[in-house]
Amino acid sequence: MNKQPFNEWFVGFSDGESNFTIGLDKRGKTPNFNFRFMIGLHIDDKPLLKYILTNIGCGYIQDNKNKHASYFIITNPYHLKFILFPIFDSFPLNSTKHLDYLSFKKTLLMKLSESETSINKDKMIDNILNIKNNMNNKRSIFTLPYNHINITPYWLLGLIEAEGSFYLRRNSLTPVFSVTLTKVQQPLIEAIIKFLKGMLDPYSLIKADASKLFNLNIEKAKGNTKDKIKFSIFQLDFLVNIFIPFLESLNFKSKKSLDFYDFKIITLLIYQGKHLITDVKSYIFLLSYSMNNYRLSTNTDVKKNLNITYTTDKKLFYSIIEKFLSLPPLFILNDSGQIINYKTGDIVRDVFVIELIKTDNTVEIYPTITDTAISYKVSRNTISSLISNGRSLIDKEISKINKIRVYKKL
Repeated sequence: MNKQPFNEWFVGFSDGESNFTIGLDKRGKTPNFNFRFMIGLHIDDKPLLKYILTNIGCGYIQDNKNKHASYFIITNPYHLKFILFPIFDSFPLNSTKHLDYLSFKKTLLMKLSESETSINKDKMIDNILNIKNNMNNKRSIFTLPYNHINITPYWLLGLIEAEGSFYLRRNSLTPVFSVTLTKVQQPLIEAIIKFLKGMLDPYSLIKADASKLFNLNIEKAKGNTKDKIKFSIFQLDFLVNIFIPFLESLNFKSKKSLDFYDFKIITLLIYQGKHLITDVKSYIFLLSYSMNNYRLSTNTDVKKNLNITYTTDKKLFYSIIEKFLSLPPLFILNDSGQIINYKTGDIVRDVFVIELIKTDNTVEIYPTITDTAISYKVSRNTISSLISNGRSLIDKEISKINKIRVYKKL
């Protein structure tokens, strides 16, 4: 059985949810150390921890006292050395957690190979204490090895299941996917964006580089928290035509698959313009109050119970949703590559780049009509007119200008 997809997923999930800790026991004559790898999740995710336990083949699961959280833990030094370490060595963690892993591994191997002489033992204790005091929250250096980060589909899925979020901005009916990490992980976020850009055709890539397809926001620290960086995507065409199909090609391991499925339904209904139908809009809102933290068994928010149909009869609820999905779309693609409201003819979205074919048959691509007009020192109206009537602009050595729709299905 090929375990590479699991290993990559597990490393991505660990980048988001795991921690490596070195405990210090001072009860004896000399300090003693214990080593622990742990993933802690909400109690509802205990089946996921069992899945991890089965695939890793060692460790144990433990609930906290109030039964609100569950933990997958490995403490056996030899299980850590011979089972866990090879996973992180063959496919390294991509976040700065990799540095904590290296410290954790170094100290454990140091402990396992300790000499019996008191001099060597004292030196070993000092070394471990020094490393321990520069790990995790005490770490001040976060520089990863050059070219270290390696994004793969299943690694990214693992991180998304750990730290990703699918939700609806209800005030604007905007579906949003986001990942929020500490600010020191910005190089990792940038690598994820580069990976996602690799899914784009050349036209879409130019548009993405010139616009806010991938949004980055810095969230300042509050209290004892650290500065965070939030990466989000809410461009509908990219979500529907590229990102959602990408995630559908992978196998989710956690209940985040339920959030993804609900997000997909919400996004498709809005993409098709069916949120303009009163009943559909109501169901979209109800579905959004069943996702993420509203899904948790410990959530007592009254908004969670707004949807009586959903909470009492999921089959009925989803049969209604399927009926809505089967309705003819209100937003359609016209011959010009624009998304329009077919009833009113109004343009809803027009996402394109400008392809300019020169008289010498070379091609130039510009992200907008404005960029094209500025480059050739003509008006926007001139460019728009050339596009609509198909005429050339010989004095500018332009034989043809086309609008090319972007973020299309792969």
